[in-house]
Amino acid sequence: NPQAGIALAMGAQAGAQQFLINHTRENESEADRIGMHTMADVDLDPNGMASFFEKMEQTTRYMRLPPPVLLTHPVTQQRIADARSRAADLPSKQPPASLRFRLMQAKLRDLSLQDIKQQEREVTQLQKDAPDDVVTLYRSALLAVRQHDHAVAEREIGKLRSIDAGNISFILLQNQLWQAQNRSAQAEQLLEQALRLHPAHHALTVAYTEHLLRSNRAARARELLLAYVSQPEREPNVYQLLAAAQQAAGYSDEVH
Repeated sequence: NPQAGIALAMGAQAGAQQFLINHTRENESEADRIGMHTMADVDLDPNGMASFFEKMEQTTRYMRLPPPVLLTHPVTQQRIADARSRAADLPSKQPPASLRFRLMQAKLRDLSLQDIKQQEREVTQLQKDAPDDVVTLYRSALLAVRQHDHAVAEREIGKLRSIDAGNISFILLQNQLWQAQNRSAQAEQLLEQALRLHPAHHALTVAYTEHLLRSNRAARARELLLAYVSQPEREPNVYQLLAAAQQAAGYSDEVH
């Protein structure tokens, strides 16, 4: 019976596919387990993996088509439950939240929030709960820069820099404000001073070379970036900026 033969072939193919899926899920479970043990070994909270899975599941719940990585490695309730169960058997140590961490967390929150009204609500709540906290001032300054409220931004950044004039997060925010105000000479002086104190610092190098490119000094930007990438363990995303500097300076062969 030809139809029986076709059915047999299709069944065999489906069985092989299911075997591969089961094999992939086993690998995935093993990867989750190893990842959680690695987190515990370096004193990170292993519960963070389950929390992250939950956030991914909530974010993609109503998507018609999830991101490609979740098509082959879906975040299921079973996977979340397994992560919670494993975390319960591992040592959990909450590292103290340093100021640098809290500032980076605030900056990421500002960058990820598309709804400026939500940003306003959060800053207002922070101002009620902890008006003198450094992170409150920082969030307030970020919001003011985003809203082009330069007077408020200048006031809040002034407070921050009076607390710690050498803090790189505050320096970069001051640069961002001065660039928006077309005070490029002051911004350049600020960045040059900071780079003398922190040579080859990634964020400062990027900010300074972006300023040079805006000021039509591509040759200087190229020179600085070539020196930066010649050192080991540099951030790879700087190469895009280097290519732009090379192109603007007339070194199209280097771009290729």
